[in-house]
Amino acid sequence: MSSTAMRNRVAVTSLALVGALGLTACNSDTTVTNSSSTSSSTSSESTSTSESPSSSQTSTSTSESSTTSESPTSSETSSASSESSTTADSGPTDVTPRGTTLKFNQPAVIDESGKVFRLTVKELKVAPESIYSEKNLKKSDGTVYYINFDVSPVKTSGSFYSSSVNGLWLYPSFGSGQKAKRMYGSTDDCKSSYEKIEVGQSGSGCYIYQITGATSKTVTYANSKNRLTWE
Repeated sequence: MSSTAMRNRVAVTSLALVGALGLTACNSDTTVTNSSSTSSSTSSESTSTSESPSSSQTSTSTSESSTTSESPTSSETSSASSESSTTADSGPTDVTPRGTTLKFNQPAVIDESGKVFRLTVKELKVAPESIYSEKNLKKSDGTVYYINFDVSPVKTSGSFYSSSVNGLWLYPSFGSGQKAKRMYGSTDDCKSSYEKIEVGQSGSGCYIYQITGATSKTVTYANSKNRLTWE
């Protein structure tokens, strides 16, 4: 089959999936397959109707999930805040070390492609049972989760939005043998703000995932450069 035909086939299938889910977005959902590898891809999130990240991009391991917490100390936070005269909100500005485990509602600072932002995962929530019937989903395909987060740009040379947080790098933690699928768009219980966020301002976001197997209780942000966990 030619590459053009294959893309057309993927686009038609993806649009059909979005229509069935009733999600308010033009993008498709993305199937993610986990592997035992702990490395992550550096490719940015695609804007095409079908995105297929490598399995290593979203893999997690038990050993990394139990990494000792290395959250910023109060003195570091105070110092960072005083040095950041361009930020109106308070919080750390030093990049959070790779491998840090944080508590929900604890901010991390991430540097991605020249954009430095403060990311706070507020909660990982299991979607209500009604979503399966309302959105024509199969429960056998996994549990649906909502990831609620706040984000604030610390330094950026371009426009910044809540969607600037790569949704393929922020996901409910899952282990080997489990499969995760990101769903684009929103529901009544899971919505994102779409306004431009200036340095010193904050925005909110909510990403939707469906994952097979054991219930996830933590959230991971991972790529080749960063690996952070909220629990």
